[in-house]
Amino acid sequence: NGCKGSDSTQVFFELCAGTSELLGEHQISIFPNPSSASIRVHGMEEGGFKLFNLRGQMLSSGVCELDQALDFGELPSGSYVLEIQDIHRLKLVLE
Repeated sequence: NGCKGSDSTQVFFELCAGTSELLGEHQISIFPNPSSASIRVHGMEEGGFKLFNLRGQMLSSGVCELDQALDFGELPSGSYVLEIQDIHRLKLVLE
């Protein structure tokens, strides 16, 4: 019929902007956030962690113990996602 046209759709998503999440009866938080290098995870005694960039690529992983500092100073400034115990995700900003 000779009709021509186009259409577009924009999809926006937002990561959780908070820096804390409930784990059982405890609240997990990371501080300082934003950070220039190292952070501490408050509210858990020990558990695994993974750090992802915003494209979903895992950059770091390990076990976080009570009062242990996690050092991410080698990474460029930007936003990251810290996954704790495979289910809790927190936004981390490195400056």
